[in-house]
Amino acid sequence: MKVMENMYDEVLRYVLREPFLHPYTIHDIRHLRESTTVYACYEDDVLKGYALIFHSLRDHLSTIVDGEGDDAVSELFKYMSSRIPLKRAIIHVPIQYREIALRYVKPLSLYEAYSMYTTGDMLKEPLMKLNVLFMELTDLSGYEIPEFISRRIEYLGKTYGAVMGN
Repeated sequence: MKVMENMYDEVLRYVLREPFLHPYTIHDIRHLRESTTVYACYEDDVLKGYALIFHSLRDHLSTIVDGEGDDAVSELFKYMSSRIPLKRAIIHVPIQYREIALRYVKPLSLYEAYSMYTTGDMLKEPLMKLNVLFMELTDLSGYEIPEFISRRIEYLGKTYGAVMGN
């Protein structure tokens, strides 16, 4: 396995095979490339996965890691964690790679979700299985813990209408 940086066009072609699963990746590569870093994982010159890091959030990086198999996802996490600080990041990863992700990061909170993108049809019976893991990593230095928690609960309540986690 080999990871290469800034392979925007290659990753875009890869995700366009199933665009409904990768709307944020497609949008960021097409419209916000200057705020985005992309890593591509290859095996024998075949793209097997990618990591996208969006840098324009005020307090956090937003990261998507996806791939075809444990080896590709593990290689992407290893490469990414050696190059960028993941102390303040929100990571989106398919739920089947939960254990791989947890080898490289220690999240403040985890949220299991249906998808990064869901249409009304996807929520009809039978419901899809939970398939995306949102991992929130936060360096609490510079925050008073009660202040951080109250700000976070307020944000989650306004954004999602309810606060759930494990």
